[in-house]
Amino acid sequence: MRSIYQSWLDRSRVLRWLEYWYPFSFAGSLLFACVIWLTGLAYAADNLYAQMLALLAFVILTALLFVCRLQAFRLGDPDIVWKASQSLVSRHSGGGFEIGTGEFGIFYFLRLHFRIHGRQQAGREAYLYIRGEGVATRAGGIFLPFYTPVCGMLDLRGRLMVRDVFGLTRARVAPVQVRQFVVEPPAFPSRLNIVFRNSARMESSHRMLNSDEEKYYMREYIPGDRLKDINWKASFRLKELITKISPKSPEESRLLHVELRHFGMHHQDGPVSIVHLNYIKSWLLSFLWQVHAEHPDYKFQVFTASEVLLLEDEQDIADFARHLGDIQYTNDISFDHAVAPAQEKFIFTTAFDHGLDHSLASDGAVVCNVFRTAPGKKSVARHIRFLPYEQGALPLPGMWLWRRTKTAGRSGVHGGGQLVEEKLKVTIL
Repeated sequence: MRSIYQSWLDRSRVLRWLEYWYPFSFAGSLLFACVIWLTGLAYAADNLYAQMLALLAFVILTALLFVCRLQAFRLGDPDIVWKASQSLVSRHSGGGFEIGTGEFGIFYFLRLHFRIHGRQQAGREAYLYIRGEGVATRAGGIFLPFYTPVCGMLDLRGRLMVRDVFGLTRARVAPVQVRQFVVEPPAFPSRLNIVFRNSARMESSHRMLNSDEEKYYMREYIPGDRLKDINWKASFRLKELITKISPKSPEESRLLHVELRHFGMHHQDGPVSIVHLNYIKSWLLSFLWQVHAEHPDYKFQVFTASEVLLLEDEQDIADFARHLGDIQYTNDISFDHAVAPAQEKFIFTTAFDHGLDHSLASDGAVVCNVFRTAPGKKSVARHIRFLPYEQGALPLPGMWLWRRTKTAGRSGVHGGGQLVEEKLKVTIL
């Protein structure tokens, strides 16, 4: 066994050495093979013109090879700065990678190339394979555009090399660069219709009682207030929910309970389930941004399957957006941490959540606002192409593209809550 492992290790070292030092591209290798074949034919037939042509091609290849290697030697081992030009967001064009190589002078007929390859996790046992190449148009930097249809973690490797303008020869520069990036879900471009079921209208404050003491100790209900603090007598009289507050703390905590139920019974994901999860991520992110914009004093306690996060400001929401891009389905259909009691919940889930009914039944008198994706027909649903080729070059999927996943049954919300469903029709192209 040790000899087999050592043999494999030796072969891998040889392959890495060849990959680094091999001087020809694919086109250059074909040309070099043709030169060898033509040289053999020329000498066999004693054809002077064929000999001169083969010699000329060989001299050109040798000269290009020498100049590429000299340019790589002049560059040495540059400090490569590889970063995203902006936040990487799925289904958004214009983003990409910036590769900084410092100032350099380059010979004529040569270009500096940066080639990346790797994969992106689209779901469980589902990866998109990525290849791309950028060319330096000026000294000091290379821009490599990037587009992907889904969010997730990117694992990439990059190689810097010098190549001639004909694409025949190459010379590697610097070691392989390894990077990880997170692709975030996009927020919806339009505003959401967010309704707090138990909240009172702000413009109706003039209907409060005239008593100075009652004005001081009461205000309109705000999501996050406890039910036991509601003044039911005043609420019936004013036809709005009124909350009693302490004179020592005139403002109650405005903490919204938000749940992301990324649960799925399957061990492997298909394109339909991946699109549904990506859509619900965008829905949740849009909800957070819009509520924060309209009510800056609100805070969010966000529950996922494995953690509880407190979001207080814009920076927290931006950090959560990056974290949200790396969240995938989980088989466990319940939270593995204690959930704090709440009077009103905002639940975001998909059509593949088989534990939703049980969770809603256990909430009892809690008001649940459920935002859920659902399958639908193309004529009445939002049509989403998994691979929108009109956007240009895309990462390549694997055979998982043909997987089918079963959705859960329809769910109902009771006790004064609401169910908002977005019907999706997912196609490959």
